[in-house]
Amino acid sequence: MPLDAVNEIANIIADQTPTVFDPSVGDTLSGVSAPPVHLPPLDVKDEEPIPEGAPTPPPDPLGGVDADMMRDYQTGGFLNGLWKVFSTTDKIRKKSVEWIATHEKLAPLVAKILEWLSKTPDGGG
Repeated sequence: MPLDAVNEIANIIADQTPTVFDPSVGDTLSGVSAPPVHLPPLDVKDEEPIPEGAPTPPPDPLGGVDADMMRDYQTGGFLNGLWKVFSTTDKIRKKSVEWIATHEKLAPLVAKILEWLSKTPDGGG
């Protein structure tokens, strides 16, 4: 994930709020791009052993997921969606100097994110 592009996009969004962006856009970007929470393992030394034959839960299907990679996918997906909305609103864009200027600033940065997403194993979903 090109973090320099993400950080610069966050700065542009902050600079253009509320002129171009609603405050929720910057809040959402901050939320999806925040570092993952790493919880310490549970201390199970005081638990009783599971009786033989007792039902046990299945393995966690997300147990092997890389939290940092998932954050990057979330951030990339959010920015991809934001760009889709931002770049398809021609009526607003043609009438707003701020919108045009913001579009020109975001375009090369979003291109970096979209390129990164296209190179991910699933092709960016």
